[in-house]
Amino acid sequence: MKKGLNSLKVLAALVAVTALAGCNETSYKEGVALQYTAPNGERVSYTTAELLADYQNSSTSASTDFDKIKEILIRKYYEGSNKLPELKRLANKDVDSIKQQAATNSTNNGTSYEKEFQTLLESEGCDNIEELYQKKLYDQEKSKYEHDYYSDAKKRAIRDGIDDNGNPTFPGYSGTAGEYNFGVGNKGYIQTRMPYHVSHILIEASSASETDPTSTSITSDESKTIGHIVELMAGADITKKGADSGKVAATSRTSFGVLAQQYSKDTGSGAKYGDLGIMDKATSFVQGFQFGVYSYDMLFNKKNQVADTFGFTQKENLSWSDDAYFYNTKGEQVKLDDATEAGGVFESIGQIPYGAAVALADEDTAENFPTGRIFGTEKHNWNVNGGDSTYMPRNILFNKYFNKHRIAVITPNRIAYDDVVDGETTAVPSEFTYNPGVGAASEPSSLGVLDADYAALPGFQHDTTDILDGIGSNVLTTEQGKIILAVRGDSGTKGIHFIVVDRSPLVEYQKYVPQVGSEFHVAETATYADDAAYHADTNTDVTNLADYYTMYRVGSNEYPTYAVAEEKVNKTTFVTNGVEKNASDYQKTIDSISSNVTSYNGAIDTYMFEELVKTTGVTFNTNNAIVKQIVDNITKHSQQQRQKAIDEATDKLDESWQKYAEFLCREDQARSYRKDGGQKLISENVAIDYLGTDSNPDSPAGMWTVGGLGYKK
Repeated sequence: MKKGLNSLKVLAALVAVTALAGCNETSYKEGVALQYTAPNGERVSYTTAELLADYQNSSTSASTDFDKIKEILIRKYYEGSNKLPELKRLANKDVDSIKQQAATNSTNNGTSYEKEFQTLLESEGCDNIEELYQKKLYDQEKSKYEHDYYSDAKKRAIRDGIDDNGNPTFPGYSGTAGEYNFGVGNKGYIQTRMPYHVSHILIEASSASETDPTSTSITSDESKTIGHIVELMAGADITKKGADSGKVAATSRTSFGVLAQQYSKDTGSGAKYGDLGIMDKATSFVQGFQFGVYSYDMLFNKKNQVADTFGFTQKENLSWSDDAYFYNTKGEQVKLDDATEAGGVFESIGQIPYGAAVALADEDTAENFPTGRIFGTEKHNWNVNGGDSTYMPRNILFNKYFNKHRIAVITPNRIAYDDVVDGETTAVPSEFTYNPGVGAASEPSSLGVLDADYAALPGFQHDTTDILDGIGSNVLTTEQGKIILAVRGDSGTKGIHFIVVDRSPLVEYQKYVPQVGSEFHVAETATYADDAAYHADTNTDVTNLADYYTMYRVGSNEYPTYAVAEEKVNKTTFVTNGVEKNASDYQKTIDSISSNVTSYNGAIDTYMFEELVKTTGVTFNTNNAIVKQIVDNITKHSQQQRQKAIDEATDKLDESWQKYAEFLCREDQARSYRKDGGQKLISENVAIDYLGTDSNPDSPAGMWTVGGLGYKK
């Protein structure tokens, strides 16, 4: 392999050390650089001369020191073991493959085998075939060691942050005498990455602008689809029209999963009943989707948010740093800590009145500007404001209620518009108190008022009042009792996401109770004093986070089960999600968990090295100045890599929260109203007046004249 200038410096230094080692008495034998325990239990010494030979092909950088000592230990780990013959066979196979490639290249390129083989040697960083063989042998040894490192027990420990004995998996340096300081510890996959299991339905709004929060347009079909999906999620009979629109419960409620399968624009997750799998802090999801869910769960979900409870401490792993900030629309720097419930961008969760969906689903609302509409005895062509589609009733309503990137829940409230759609006279506060020529006299409200008929629908029957503060009614949930969140899509996912959190990392134990006469489960939180008490309860379908993200096959002895009439029943986990699957689908899900667990830690190499040092009991002769320098380089590299992984993840999370906060600030400002009626959002009264049976747009006092709310400004 290629020698560099630094290699020669190390060589010279080690030659000097070798000479000195023979003249100085230490606790080591003369010339010994390090000692370790071989797999057979024998204590083995590694001489300075051997170290010199290995360093002839390296540099003095900290990372190179780390890699070279790791190579030494792994090579010695397998030296003389019964696994070495197979590793050598695989290495020879790798070399033969390169020889064959050289022969193929020679034929294809019309060149000599020797020239092509030399080219491949150089691409491998080797001078000759022996170096190539040694490189491939180490590749096999390293791969074998890393594979064996990820045993089932180790993967569980990495996932949970503790091993089977309750000891920290990655404790970090404790200052104990004789320990090498490899740096800070790690809390494991679940607490570090905070995995959410989420499902969604994406309803397309392909014609809508991704960036305009006030005056975008959707098609007639999109309007009706958005409205009908919400009605179906609520369990309403969408065939009912007029006064019964959106009010009458269907004889059989379609499940969230089936709706995803039938209607979701995201056909990949739709085929899996909306299941998106795991979303964690490293997942690249639509920002409003991902950080909207985080906002809902961390800031507004009150369950388990009491000081010193599991959820309270866990949410710190989801939050921003103490010194994280964002810039408001005035350009002022504001700490994100001041943007929470104390007042600011994360002040409240959004609310979408169910009545707004009922209105969007209505044929009259969804239609384009009609021509030849009869009012009184006259026909009117209402292609108003030059045909500006923003003034169409469906777009007025879509922009007001759905075109928002603030995560929202759906309430059983009606809006003023329902008076037109359903032909009813329920007293609902108008958006504006309209005075012709004057404009709006009051700020608008987007919340509507509670409607008893809507509240009686199946989708509003689960008690959510203990989860969400400040909402005086239940909100829309799935048939499983899980709250349905809604947010506007962006970044190529044009439309509306309806989101369900199947499992939150802020809930330690979750109980699944079968509904009477249904294949589905209701999810509830469960409380145990500790994991020992949880494991002692074998008769209910409850999972802690570790069991929920099991990496064992369904039907295996290790898969979590509970007892029903002394019969074992599989627990509801991420692997099953309460749905029967075939064996290959189960395995794909298990593989996805395993991949997340084994790949999340960017500094895992340092923890492998630390374990290698501990399992081999290696000690370094730090009385030897050069060996001490190498050890210092190794530990420094490890410390830096671990801290770097933490800092990069922290900075990325802070930056994402900052961008989301600033985006919401800009959107809130764009959607704000002015009392003179000149707001960007068009008054809902314009849509009401447009479809009102006794309105005449040609009237001098109407909204559609110059100065009126319906007149394009």
